[in-house]
Amino acid sequence: MVKPVVFVIGASGNIGQATIQALSSKYADKLEIRAGVRNPDKADKLKLPGVTIVQAQMGDKDTLINTFKGVDALYIVTPGTENRAALTIHTAEAAKEAGV
Repeated sequence: MVKPVVFVIGASGNIGQATIQALSSKYADKLEIRAGVRNPDKADKLKLPGVTIVQAQMGDKDTLINTFKGVDALYIVTPGTENRAALTIHTAEAAKEAGV
């Protein structure tokens, strides 16, 4: 059976980590969980059952289109930065173009 793929981008912050932990603890056997982070070397807390850590730069639409291929559901954890609207819009556009 192929597991549905859930991608959480912005997974290294507090909300992203809590989301990944909840998905892993409840659905690791039912979902393929991908944790999108800028720097995978700093994502040790996300090494949990059922979780794959993926390098993903929010807002980098061209790269994210390929990263999101095969993903069934995307959860965007919007950062508290000044350009958060643009980052979120470009990330959502990439997901749409990738068929999420």
